[in-house]
Amino acid sequence: MTNKEEYRMVVVKLGASVICMNFLNLREQLSILEQERIDFLHYDVMDGCFVPRMGLNVEILGQISRLVSIPIEVHLMVQSPMHQVDAFAEAGASLICFHLESADDPYSTIDTIRRWKIGAGIAISPCTPALSLDETIDLVDMVLVMNYGPGMANQSSHPGSPNKLKKLQLMIKEHDKRMLVGIDGGVNKGSIPAYIGRASTILYSANPGSSRREVLSGRS
Repeated sequence: MTNKEEYRMVVVKLGASVICMNFLNLREQLSILEQERIDFLHYDVMDGCFVPRMGLNVEILGQISRLVSIPIEVHLMVQSPMHQVDAFAEAGASLICFHLESADDPYSTIDTIRRWKIGAGIAISPCTPALSLDETIDLVDMVLVMNYGPGMANQSSHPGSPNKLKKLQLMIKEHDKRMLVGIDGGVNKGSIPAYIGRASTILYSANPGSSRREVLSGRS
């Protein structure tokens, strides 16, 4: 089976990373993404503590959510994420994903997200094994697999990600669960074959200018 034949067999959702956009032309870029029928906007929030960089804030999210009808998945790369949930949910998040490694109480964090009647997700860093999700996978709508260290850009894809996705696929099947599995980072024409067909139902494009057709055909 060729890679392109494999693509056709898998329903793939495509997300665009907001932090990679040109904010001087934000309205225009968001309009293009709506025309391209992008499935999600991926919104990175960083606090300078859990990760060394600072990311997007809640005020910008509120403005974007009023401009587009595209669902927005907020990725909290912050320490003690439960304390950030209410603000980002109120600003327009469709789903909030937090890091298992930084959550003081993942169960309470999930409950806090659920009270807003939006999706809940858990992200895991490259060194965190898939089995760490065994007790929480039934409680969330999405797992976000980091393909390189959170808060870092332009790194090489982690060699263990495809195998981690395979283990996640088995866990999801064992739990009889339907859920989204995202790949964050390193999605390009060379890496797509390693992810599609394993457990991936969302791919995050680091280039918001790439169309759905380009990314899924391996031309981004």
